[in-house]
Amino acid sequence: MRAQLSQRERVLATVVGGVMLLLLNVVVIKFFVTNQRRLREEFATKTGQLKVMKSRFENKEKWAALDAWVKEKQPVLVNESRAGGELLDEVREIAKKTDVQPLEPQILNPERRPLYVSVPIAIEAKASPKALRNFLYEMQAPDRFIVFESAKLQIDREDKALMHCTFRIAKWFAPK
Repeated sequence: MRAQLSQRERVLATVVGGVMLLLLNVVVIKFFVTNQRRLREEFATKTGQLKVMKSRFENKEKWAALDAWVKEKQPVLVNESRAGGELLDEVREIAKKTDVQPLEPQILNPERRPLYVSVPIAIEAKASPKALRNFLYEMQAPDRFIVFESAKLQIDREDKALMHCTFRIAKWFAPK
């Protein structure tokens, strides 16, 4: 059949065959490159997961002791309606002790999570940077189970030596 084609037709058939072969190579190479990239990402993910599992297994006594400590020390929510007020009183007491001026406190609704019950408050405050540092340090003692869920710190507009802070502070109680 090749003998029946003219010179021009043979050149055209060779060019078309070459282009088809080139396109097939591009598709196959793209498939292998994409597959290799995906496999490398999976390998990195699985390697990271393996490291985490090995670390947890090596330190399982430590984690078990920490879990037991949390279960022993984490307070139980007795009265949901009073917990926000008690947290607010505790925050005001620490603020007074550390020279932080609390402004506009709000008690928010408790939130139930699988591992804890969060009783949050929102509060604004003014303080010097040193007083603010002391306040943050006092608030977050490990056995208090008080966390800062969000914090926004700005230099006060009226007095540049003070910080104006907006906090969402929560106490985490043991789940029921």
